[in-house]
Amino acid sequence: MDGWNEYLARPCQTLKDHTENVSGLTEEFAAEFGAGSWGRIIGYLHDYGKGRSEWQRYMETGRGGETHAPESTAVLLNELRSDLLARLAAYCIYGHHTSLPDWTANLDSVRPAENRFHPVPDGIKAEKQLIAELRAVANKETGLDILPLLIRMLFSSLVDADRLDAEHAETPEKSELRTGFDTFETLQAEFDAHMADLAAHAKPTKVNLIRAEILEQCLAAAEKPRGFFELCVPTGGGKTLASMAFALRHRKKHAMARIVSVIPYNSIIEQTADVYKRIFGTGNVLEHHSQFDPGKDKRAELAMENWDAPVIVTTTVQLFESLLQGRASGSRKIHNLANSIIVLDEAQKIPPEHMNSILSVLRGLVDGFGCTVVLCSATIPNLAGEIGLECLRTVKGLPAPEKIIGDPDALSKALSRTAIRNLGARTLPELAAELDREEQVMCIVNTRNRCRELFGMLASAPDGKKRYHLSAAMCPAHRRKVLAEIRDDLKNGRPLTVVATSLVEAGVDLDFRCVYREIAGLDSIAQAAGRCNREGLHETGNVFVFEVPGTRFFGTMNQAVNAVRDGLTREGEFEPFTPQAYLNYFKRFYAKCAPILDKDDYATRILDRPDCKYDFREFGEKFQMIDDDGHVPLVVLYRGGGKDEDDPVSLIEELRNNGPSRALFRRLQAFTVNVLKRDMEILQAAGCVDELYGVRFQVADGIYDNEHDTGFQPGNQGNYQF
Repeated sequence: MDGWNEYLARPCQTLKDHTENVSGLTEEFAAEFGAGSWGRIIGYLHDYGKGRSEWQRYMETGRGGETHAPESTAVLLNELRSDLLARLAAYCIYGHHTSLPDWTANLDSVRPAENRFHPVPDGIKAEKQLIAELRAVANKETGLDILPLLIRMLFSSLVDADRLDAEHAETPEKSELRTGFDTFETLQAEFDAHMADLAAHAKPTKVNLIRAEILEQCLAAAEKPRGFFELCVPTGGGKTLASMAFALRHRKKHAMARIVSVIPYNSIIEQTADVYKRIFGTGNVLEHHSQFDPGKDKRAELAMENWDAPVIVTTTVQLFESLLQGRASGSRKIHNLANSIIVLDEAQKIPPEHMNSILSVLRGLVDGFGCTVVLCSATIPNLAGEIGLECLRTVKGLPAPEKIIGDPDALSKALSRTAIRNLGARTLPELAAELDREEQVMCIVNTRNRCRELFGMLASAPDGKKRYHLSAAMCPAHRRKVLAEIRDDLKNGRPLTVVATSLVEAGVDLDFRCVYREIAGLDSIAQAAGRCNREGLHETGNVFVFEVPGTRFFGTMNQAVNAVRDGLTREGEFEPFTPQAYLNYFKRFYAKCAPILDKDDYATRILDRPDCKYDFREFGEKFQMIDDDGHVPLVVLYRGGGKDEDDPVSLIEELRNNGPSRALFRRLQAFTVNVLKRDMEILQAAGCVDELYGVRFQVADGIYDNEHDTGFQPGNQGNYQF
C-alpha cells in the first residue's frame, strides 16, 4: 500500500481515486446487462500499469510516457486463473485507449506478471461470481453471438467510465451538462397529447382510418414480451408515429432504458428527428449523424459521445460501426443500448456483404442484453431462418419476428394508390420524348451520368414547362433549393419534368401523378412508387419501369435486377406489390448474393472461435458500412443560397483564418460533393482544386454548374452512381 495514495493517474487526480471511481462506474454500467462484477474488476485493473515508475516519471516531467496497457493486462491475466475469464476481460483493458485488440497479434504475447505496485483486492479472485454472471448473460444456444458482444459491451462500459471520470476531474462543468432530460412519464404525456390533437383534427378519409388502425395494432403488440418485431407498413401509413407509439408503450411495459431510432438516410433522419423534437422538445431527442451540427447545444454534443439520452435518432452507419469496428471512441456509446428498444427503419437496406456480422449483433442484443428490435419497412426483407443459397452458402438469420400488423398483405392492398407497368426497353431519346409529353412527371435513373445525359435530351421547356435535374452530383444545399422549387410547382399545378437519381426515393415528400423508374431492386421500384399519387389525390397513379438497352449492372445492383426479372409474370409484368411479393424477392436476391453475405469474414475472425481468441482489430479495421468506392469529398462553389445562408467561400475563409473545428466541418458538408479520386487528381493537377487542413475545395470556375442546376461536371466524367 506504500505510495498508493500518492500515485498519479493524471496531474489533477490520484491513481487511487481514478481507479475506485472507474471501477464503480463500470460496475454500474455493466450491471445493466447482468455483468456488474466483471465491470468492477475490469475497472479496478484497467490502469494498474500506471503505477510503474515510467508513468509516474511522465507525470512529473512530461517525458517518457508510454502505454501502460500491457502491464495492466498482465496483472489481470495473473489474477484470473481461468483462461476464458482472463481472455474476456483482457481485451477490454488492453484496448481501452485505442481499440479492441486481436488475441494473436496483441494479447498472446502478454504474459502473467506478479503484482508490483499495489495490492489487488481478494474480490478480484471471486471467479465463481464471474462464471455465474457469464452464464446468466450467455444462457442460450447463442453463445457464439453473445461472448464477443459481451466483450464489446464491457469494453464500452469501461471506456465510458474512464472518460467520464477524467472529464469530471479535469472539466467538472461538462459533467453538470450531462443531466436534465425529462422523464419518460413526461415524454409519454407529451406524445399522447400530440396524438390526441392529430386525431381531433384528422379528416375521416380512408388513409386516416387505416393509420388509426395501424396505431391500435402497434399499441396492442407493445404489450408482448421483448424480442424481434416486424412493422410492415406501406408508404403513407404513418410509420414514424406508429413505431414511436409502440416503443413508448413497450418501454413502459418492460421498464426499458431508452428508444433508439435507426435510419439509413440523412434525408429521412432529419425529418424524423424534427417530428420527434416537435413532440418531445429539442432537448430530449439526440440527433446523431454526420451532417448534424449541435451548434451551441453543449449537452447534445456531449450526449453524442455516449448516447445517454432518452430518445436517440441515428444512422445505421453510427449504430453498426460503433458495434463492430471496436474503436474506443465509437464503442463508448454501445453499453447504453442494453435494455433499449431499437427501431431499425428501412431494414431492407442492410448491406448484403455485412449480413452475417449485423445479424449476429442484433441476435446478441436481443438474446443477451434485454433489447427489443423492431424491423420497419414498406418492403420488409426476409431475415429469418437461413439466408442465402442452401446448396452454396448461408448465414444464420434472425428468429421469426412477431408481426405487429395482423394482415400486412391486406393493408398493402388497401393503401395501394398506383398501377405499376413494365415498359421493357427504351432508348434515352425515346424516353425523353415520352417525358416531354407528360404534364407532371418524374423519371428516376440509376447513375449520375445517365441523369445528366437524359436531362440534356429534354426539349427546351416548351410552353413554359420547367425541367429539373436532381442527383448526388449536386451538393446538399443545391438539392434543397431545387426541391423547394419542385414542391412549389407541384403545389401550384405547373407543368414540370424531373430527372433524378435514387436520392429522391427516401425521405423526399414529392407527389407526381406519373413516375418512370429505370429497373433496379424491387424495393427501389416500390420506393419510386411512393413518390406517385402519394396523397391519393387521383384515382390511381402510373409507375412505368423501363430498361435502357446495353446497360451493364455491377455488384449487388446486378443481383437485384436479376432477382426482379426472375419475379416477372409470364406476360413480363409485375405481380401486385404486397409484403409477400417482397419476401419472395428478397429470398431470390439474398440467394444470388450468397457468396458475399459474409464478405467481412465475421465467421472466421469472430464467430468460429470457441477459444475466444478473436481478431477484433483486424475485423474492425476492414468493417465499413459505406464503401467510398473510390470517391473523395470536394467542397464546391455553389452560389445559389439565400442571403441568410452559409456560402462556401466564406466558410473556406473561416477555415483559413480560424483553423478546423467539428462545427465548421459540418457546415461545409452542405457544399460537398463526392467525386472520383481520378477526377480529383486531374483537377488538382490543373489547379482547379486546393487543399487546407485535409479539406479539398474548388478554386476555379467551370466544374460546378450553377446555371443549369446539374452540379459537378469534370472534364473527365466517371460513371457516378448514387
